[in-house]
Amino acid sequence: MNTIISKLMTANVVSVTPSTTLDQCAALMDERRISSLVVTDQGLPIGILTERDMLSALSCQLSRSTAVERVMGKPLVTVRDDVSYREAVRLFGKHSIRHLVVVDLDGKLIGIISETDLCRKGGIAEMLGQRSIASAMDQNPVLLPHDTDISAAAMWMGRGRQSSVFVVTGARPVGILTERDMVKQYRQGGVHDGLAEGIMSSPVATISSEQTLIEAAQQMTSMSIRHLAVVDGKGDIIGQLSENDLLKGVDVV
Repeated sequence: MNTIISKLMTANVVSVTPSTTLDQCAALMDERRISSLVVTDQGLPIGILTERDMLSALSCQLSRSTAVERVMGKPLVTVRDDVSYREAVRLFGKHSIRHLVVVDLDGKLIGIISETDLCRKGGIAEMLGQRSIASAMDQNPVLLPHDTDISAAAMWMGRGRQSSVFVVTGARPVGILTERDMVKQYRQGGVHDGLAEGIMSSPVATISSEQTLIEAAQQMTSMSIRHLAVVDGKGDIIGQLSENDLLKGVDVV
């Protein structure tokens, strides 16, 4: 299978202008439950704002009136819509990115494709073989106690470039915080008050390290989630698996 990305991309891209404030961006991302906004100037994409960028803004306590052009990612990695699935995966890995902006011959914005699009729409299962979760998981997830401040959780996520952290009781995962949660928190005023357990999602979706990446991909798709806690036979967390980890398991040759 080597589908072209025009069949997988999101064509109705949510875009903003360079002067749009981070407060307005956070509201758009939160309300529409999207992981990025493309910044355009006269129809041409000039930058991108991702959940990770919003996490950085939160950690640095940037004013919500800050213009997006100050924090957007640039230069952009852009592709045409006839690029293949495998080439898109290769570009994600090469540039350490989670979104590709799709443009036409004139450089105008016509779509965007994310890790989620590739994992849920692209038939990833048939390209993962029978590899085990243990072979691809992150063996060093960030584990936080119940009384961790939201600001500390944001710091740990930013410092380790983690898209999620787990709240644990002992070694048992009882909650998860993701970059999306932090976007919502930024919109609501920052990280000055509250504990991580107050905004975490619970219960945590888990999977055994002995299961396969195919099973993980199927579970993520069926539950519409992007992260799994990997547990041992006692239910203790020993790793985490994200969509990014799944894509690293795809043979791009």
